[in-house]
Amino acid sequence: MSFLTQIERQVEARVDQLSRTMERTHDLLSGDFAAALHALVDALRADVDDAVVRVDRDEFTSPPDGETCRHTWERSVDQFERLPEADEGGQTGWRCDPTDEAAWKAFRDVVGLAENATGAYFVYRVTLLREGQEVFDAVPHHSSAGLNADLLGETTVGEANAALEDVAGCLVPSQPVVEWASDDRRWSVGGGSLCVERVDGPTSKCYEVTNLRRVRVTDDGTALDIRWAAEGFPDDLIGRTLSWAAGKLYSPPEMIPCESTARAAEVQAVLRETLERFDGRQV
Repeated sequence: MSFLTQIERQVEARVDQLSRTMERTHDLLSGDFAAALHALVDALRADVDDAVVRVDRDEFTSPPDGETCRHTWERSVDQFERLPEADEGGQTGWRCDPTDEAAWKAFRDVVGLAENATGAYFVYRVTLLREGQEVFDAVPHHSSAGLNADLLGETTVGEANAALEDVAGCLVPSQPVVEWASDDRRWSVGGGSLCVERVDGPTSKCYEVTNLRRVRVTDDGTALDIRWAAEGFPDDLIGRTLSWAAGKLYSPPEMIPCESTARAAEVQAVLRETLERFDGRQV
């Protein structure tokens, strides 16, 4: 993942967090968002009463796949019920019954558009509800999805995680799993990110743990020596310029002070467990 993508993901994640209406307990971590989204809605189907998709029909005229969105929607729309109260800006909300086979097929066809460039914006938001409460939501153009385990139950979360095993994905707790302070910085791991902020300032930086390639405890046992995926810029003038810019805009830490051997072991275990569940990676 490029450093520009990293920055875009951080901004989008913050925008998504501010606009979110459902309280998530778990977030989706996946290298193939569209495939993971399909796996999750299928896994949760039996546990929900309503499936709602909010679409932006202005995207019908957008390249490169606006026409595909139009054709799929026109073929599927009869299976949906319009929800005027779900309108938001240029988007309109549509509901279908998950127990109806034809309706569910139409829902899956529409959700499947999220794998395409325009489709990820046409399918503006996807939500699943149980007894009128949102238990799952997804925003494809932010590659963001998550659920509320308090409403669904831990058994359902386990089943959803099992469904993600074939698409290199997993559900991770939205809130920090581990937090600590060292010197003038606060550290945390949660929601698939390693975050750090200064104690005396509001600025924080987060780095996706899926880019980790090594997590080792230092010789004294009180810190972690970590390595991240290389950018792979060419060794020429342009490549060196891009590498310099990347270092200015995106420079993840390579040493994490943990203050104690117990804390270092705990953070290492959390990071390794997350990556193993994500794609079987051993670091």
